[in-house]
Amino acid sequence: MAGYLIPDWRKAWRFTSVRAAALLALLSAAQTDVLPLLQGLVPVRVWPWITLGFAAAIVVLRILAQPALDTEDAPPP
Repeated sequence: MAGYLIPDWRKAWRFTSVRAAALLALLSAAQTDVLPLLQGLVPVRVWPWITLGFAAAIVVLRILAQPALDTEDAPPP
């Protein structure tokens, strides 16, 4: 399996799935600092389900079409 970039890799930051993955990464990085502050709101045993939900959302967002990204590069009619 070779590592090839997608044709529109420069627009990757606009992809909803990439934004969701970045949010999950920030959430995971902040987990050790933020989780103790949120223990009253979010029980510790629920936290893994929250991150699992984000991961599942990333999968769904990755397979959804985002036609608005294609129209930005299209020439005006």
